[in-house]
Amino acid sequence: MLCLFKHSFFILIIFTFVSAPSNLFSQSIYFNRLTPENGLSNNNAFNIIQDRFGFLWFATDDGLNRYDGYDFKIFRNNPENQNSISDNSVWVLTEDKKGNIWIGTKNGWLNRFDPVSEIFTRWKIKTEDVKENAITCVYEDRKEKIWIGTYRGGLYRFDPLTERVEHWYNNPDDNSSLSNNYISSILEDNEGNIWISTYNGLNKFDPEYSSKVFTRFFNIPGNPNSISNNIVWYLTQSESDQNLIWIGTHNGLTKYRTDKKSFSQIQVTNTEGLQFGTAAGSVIEEISGDKKILWIDSYAGLLRYNMSTGSFQRFITDKNDPNSLSSNQIHRMIKDRSGVMWLATENGINSFSSKSTKFNNSFSDKFSLLNPNILNKKNVKAITETSDGRMWFGTDEGLYYASSANGKTIIKKLKHSEKLNVWSLTSDAAGNLWIGTYGSGLYRLDLKTNRLIAIPNYEKRSKSQAVKYVKSLCVDNNDKLWMGFWGIGLARFDPSVEHYEGWLHEKSDTSSLSFDDVWVIHQDNKGRIWIGTDGGGLNLFNETDGGRFYCWTAGGSGRGNLSSRGIYSICEGSVKKMSEDVTVLWIGTNNGLNKFVVSNSESIKEFPAPPEVKITQFTIENGLADNSVKSIVEDENGNLWLGTGSGISFLDTDKNQFTNFSKTDGVIGGDFNFSAAYKNKDGLIFMGSTQGLNYFYPSDIKLSSFVPPVLIIDFQIFNKSVSIDSDSPLKSSLFNTNEIKLSHTQNVFSFEFAALDYSSSKSIQYSYMMEGFDNDWVNSGSRRFVTYTNLNPGEYNFKVKSTNSDGVWNENFKQLKVVITPPWWQTPYAIGLYALVFMLGVWGIIKFQTYRTRLQHELKMQEFEAHHLREIESMKS
Repeated sequence: MLCLFKHSFFILIIFTFVSAPSNLFSQSIYFNRLTPENGLSNNNAFNIIQDRFGFLWFATDDGLNRYDGYDFKIFRNNPENQNSISDNSVWVLTEDKKGNIWIGTKNGWLNRFDPVSEIFTRWKIKTEDVKENAITCVYEDRKEKIWIGTYRGGLYRFDPLTERVEHWYNNPDDNSSLSNNYISSILEDNEGNIWISTYNGLNKFDPEYSSKVFTRFFNIPGNPNSISNNIVWYLTQSESDQNLIWIGTHNGLTKYRTDKKSFSQIQVTNTEGLQFGTAAGSVIEEISGDKKILWIDSYAGLLRYNMSTGSFQRFITDKNDPNSLSSNQIHRMIKDRSGVMWLATENGINSFSSKSTKFNNSFSDKFSLLNPNILNKKNVKAITETSDGRMWFGTDEGLYYASSANGKTIIKKLKHSEKLNVWSLTSDAAGNLWIGTYGSGLYRLDLKTNRLIAIPNYEKRSKSQAVKYVKSLCVDNNDKLWMGFWGIGLARFDPSVEHYEGWLHEKSDTSSLSFDDVWVIHQDNKGRIWIGTDGGGLNLFNETDGGRFYCWTAGGSGRGNLSSRGIYSICEGSVKKMSEDVTVLWIGTNNGLNKFVVSNSESIKEFPAPPEVKITQFTIENGLADNSVKSIVEDENGNLWLGTGSGISFLDTDKNQFTNFSKTDGVIGGDFNFSAAYKNKDGLIFMGSTQGLNYFYPSDIKLSSFVPPVLIIDFQIFNKSVSIDSDSPLKSSLFNTNEIKLSHTQNVFSFEFAALDYSSSKSIQYSYMMEGFDNDWVNSGSRRFVTYTNLNPGEYNFKVKSTNSDGVWNENFKQLKVVITPPWWQTPYAIGLYALVFMLGVWGIIKFQTYRTRLQHELKMQEFEAHHLREIESMKS
């Protein structure tokens, strides 16, 4: 049941909303918004339901909306059509057991929408007591009777079969009458009792016991075994316990147990001092591990109540955050079958999905940040962990670190680092954090004293400003610091004696560094130093003769080919080791991912020739989100997480299969930074993007198993939608149609289809097939429209299937039989006539030939007789 429970409260009292400062709230939910700009008929939305097909229906102040995740179909009153909706101000919706949609309007009309014929039938709910009899709630009981609550006219029961209407209302002189005429919601319990909430008390009505007696329940001050407040806004039947009813009131939430006939109160905290801050409306239950969570709507935002800890979180609107709630005034809330929460507010429709909490999940019990927004919009360029357990994050606005206490983590900014544009980070065994910057050179942070020390410039190139641009850092097994510069190559620094060694690209020396922009440095498990350059490919350092380099580039010969000369990231596979004889490096480039398998047969310390390698390339054609692979980190299962130019890609290294994640999954930022990825000792992965920090446990990233219904939502002939009509090829709604019959002249027709998974409709992929025409399934990507032209007369079967929003395919397809009738001259009757005419013609020819032969024979006989007579006459003479 869906009811309007709070809308008219503003008619009863003067409302002035007091906004609390947005910084009092941790907005850890990404809300999507639907407004008239997206096609919604009106911003003032009152109710939401999901029907049996999977469509969402929104009741607004200007029309009824049906939504498929992509487009809206709006139903409005047409004065010239008695089969249209009665009026446009739609307050409440519910679906009955037969699939009909019941609609209550502000003007007191009850409508029933038949989804098969798409026809509205209407009844006026009349009363002589009040002029305005707006319908505030509609409910179908187990006997298929329709209960109707009104704004000031009391309670009604409507029998759809007989159209009989019964009416109950408050009688001030009768304590067994309805307690108040303003009905906010209606609910039938597991014993068949009808519960009616009003703006002055809660009522129980047993229609089998009496047709007039209502049992009233009121708040009793100081008595916890009573309702929390006499203004009752909504009744919700628990989905996990049939004996439990949730009662949302103006001042708290109440639990009622039908088996024990007892009430218990839950006080809603309002530390922010919001108007309606202690109120509660409808409730949605959610089981998260061993926790039971309640989501509660209100006129002071959305509440998340942890029943295990008794703690509340409140989510409100923030004018500076387009992904916050669009309004604190929530009229209705539902959770659809794909797990998306929908909120009808005075300022449009809001939604959020559990899909959006895959990454950076603030509700996680394993890890959560107390101040997750501190790095919001920050360009996180480098990440590392130091020996004291602290995580460090380098940004273009300074250096930050994560500090944990009592199971909570908070990110703080390092003092005196605000002027540093941090490019790279690494730590050593001596308790130092090394910091490479953009334009400020190299720094060392003493972790014991938190003292930040500037390191003298690399003296060999001190006259070049490029020495101040330290792009990459790596501490080797001998505690030497390797430094990659933007423009002046590679250096090795010995902190114990403060000595530098350097290597540059020399055009005349093929064994020199291949390029002077060094983007990444990695030491593998065999002690070899690998250098990735932005333009010269991958280099392997050889200590011989003061330092020589072996190089692999795109298009090289004899050593395998990389996909690009621009190397962005290097990650060594350490979990799924093929053998001790090989080392697997994963190389991220500006043109895809490379699996770089190195033979370890040569001596590791001295290798006069480059080792043998085998290279396998992966690009967007293999499923990568983007060919620009900027960071790579291996998880505890040996699979890879890639930061790309278009979100995060996951690679199952056993199956060589990619899964891509984006903003809809909770990923912050689309463009990730070079080598800004790190897995800490607990297995928690951090990845930095140009828009902030991402963190997640790989084991928590699970793909949805939801199988969305796939529907054909539009059928067009010559680019014009076909309407339901007795003379039309479409006799009833497409959702109830199994066959369409067309004439041979209707030879250009189209189908539009949709999979109803609202977690991320844009992520859904489609495939279709016209059996009898297409030889196989046709992958259409995200395109939802197909047109067929000039099909021969005959019978065809159109099929369409889809993935869910996580890209998981299923075999749940929708099919529609299409029969194209031939022209009259190709019909069986015409062909039979042709055959008959042909046979008659053949018979006529045969008949004629027979007659002709007989006639010729008769003529010959006559001629013979005549000749014979002549001979006789001649003999006589």
